Amino acid sequence: MPRLTDTQRNNAIGRLRAGATQQAVATHFGVSRQTIAALWARFNNTQSVHDRPRSGRPRVTTAAQDRYIRVRHLRDRTTTATSTASQIPRLRRISDQTVRNRLREAGLLARRPVRRNALNRRHMAARLQWCRHRVGWPRATSTYCHGLPVHPICLRLNTSGMSWIDACARGIHHLRHFQVSLLHSSMSGRPSRNKLSPT
Repeated sequence: MPRLTDTQRNNAIGRLRAGATQQAVATHFGVSRQTIAALWARFNNTQSVHDRPRSGRPRVTTAAQDRYIRVRHLRDRTTTATSTASQIPRLRRISDQTVRNRLREAGLLARRPVRRNALNRRHMAARLQWCRHRVGWPRATSTYCHGLPVHPICLRLNTSGMSWIDACARGIHHLRHFQVSLLHSSMSGRPSRNKLSPT
């Protein structure tokens, strides 16, 4: 049987107050006469068509335990709901879905740890060599990428201020640096010092 909306309830009360019978109103809205009778009785008692407040199902967690769930996941964003559900203090085992519900209420979304290829010694040595090769390069070559973050290795190698090294490890493809270096060398008449090398 369909549930009446607040608009339909107000309409039903209006029809009853206008003199329509409960059976006629029930037939019009497609509900039982008992539904209209209960609606009329509730309106006479409360002067409202809204449902009375219900206690609802009690929450299995307290406010302190909800706070514990939130803080635990803020400290370690990769913690799973399963591990949290089994470690809540002073509480019997709750379901994983309960933990997810509390996290959703707090606006916390699931996170996964980033998985990337680990750098081995050969990779780090190649990057260090690539940066060392560009320590003394002129500043003009890197003006087009001003403001990008500088790689820590390049900062340690470059002690004389800004130079082309500022652009050496900023995540921009090496081919772009090579092309810009060729352009500058052709304009200035000096040979290009840039060489493509592995990262």
